[in-house]
Amino acid sequence: MYCLESFAETSPEILRALIQRYPLATLVSVSANGLEVNHIPLYLAPGEGPQRKNQLALEYAPEPPFQAGRPEDAPKDIVEVVRCRTETLRAERERMIGQWITRPPAG
Repeated sequence: MYCLESFAETSPEILRALIQRYPLATLVSVSANGLEVNHIPLYLAPGEGPQRKNQLALEYAPEPPFQAGRPEDAPKDIVEVVRCRTETLRAERERMIGQWITRPPAG
């Protein structure tokens, strides 16, 4: 997602205060139907562990608040948790795709 530099905020303290004060975000996107607006509740997990896991899962590393955007930068325990979670999700998606491909056509 593109963010104008003048709107970017990377300070964990400021982000935490904003999320605590304004726990609901609005996401506007464009689809084939035109503009779509969704309200998204925000939750900031306590501590840095969950945030580092999310940062690594997204491979977010341009100017990260934590050094966890690449496997080689992230703490080993967090890399292992994300790797396990990713493998589980991938296996589930492959199972679902296999069912969808072998399902007889409706009608």
